[in-house]
Amino acid sequence: MPKMELIFKLLIFIPLFFQCGQKVKVLKEQTQSPKTVTEKIEPKLRDTFITINVGNVRCDLAFPDSGTTFKGNILLLQGYDFPKEDWCRKAPQLCKEAAKRGYVMIMPGMGKSVYADTFFAETAPMYRQYPLRRDLCKVLFPYLSKNYNLLLEEQSNYVLGLSSGARGAALLVLEEPKLFSAAGLLSGDYDQLGIPKDVIMNYYYGKYEQNKKRWKEIDNIITLIDEWKTPVYIGHGTLDVVVPHAQSKQLNDSLKTRLNKEDLIFNEPVMGHDYKYWGSETLPVLDFFEKHPKK
Repeated sequence: MPKMELIFKLLIFIPLFFQCGQKVKVLKEQTQSPKTVTEKIEPKLRDTFITINVGNVRCDLAFPDSGTTFKGNILLLQGYDFPKEDWCRKAPQLCKEAAKRGYVMIMPGMGKSVYADTFFAETAPMYRQYPLRRDLCKVLFPYLSKNYNLLLEEQSNYVLGLSSGARGAALLVLEEPKLFSAAGLLSGDYDQLGIPKDVIMNYYYGKYEQNKKRWKEIDNIITLIDEWKTPVYIGHGTLDVVVPHAQSKQLNDSLKTRLNKEDLIFNEPVMGHDYKYWGSETLPVLDFFEKHPKK
């Protein structure tokens, strides 16, 4: 090969060699795992209490003062036809202690909702004006995340419900297992098959005798129990004459083989279905929540 031709080929090949090497280096850098950065996102408001209207839901937001370290959010779900303000008014120790510890309280007004996801042809007209569970998941939660930096997946989020609100809380953690770090369920009902004569359930889901399959498969926590992953504090007074204590015992027994001991607590004091009992659970529930921060 003539000398000049050899020199010419080398001049073409050498730059290509280095260019290919650079491309390989870039590709290696791009395939490396990105560094994860954990950023604590604060709520946009402090030192205030506000009421907002989002879709079909009217919701109170109670923020801790600016001198308190933000710990997370507590979604507070009321019982059937209970005003959203009742818990803070009739068992004020919960809201005071939560604010003191640095939690934002989110209190939607659900009226006579049974926390179902949809209406049925048999649902009595009187119930169609009240929010569904999807109004929380699809409308309220995204709105709070976007506008107030609340209920973000990076935060420690908890849900606490009483009576039918406990049923709602259970359904939410089944539907949104990544959103909630722990749940508190007080005096709730979780298996409508165990209460076939319940007037509200019959008005909502249709008469039990004609709709047994629906009662078993739709919004039934016990039927869906294999999907449960969330740490939970269950409480129910043994003197409860409104919601059978057996409902909470059944839930606890169903979760024993699915959760670790530290992730499942069942408290069954000799108390009734009232704010005296629910207020007494303030410290145990909040302490349980603090043992289960966002991981």
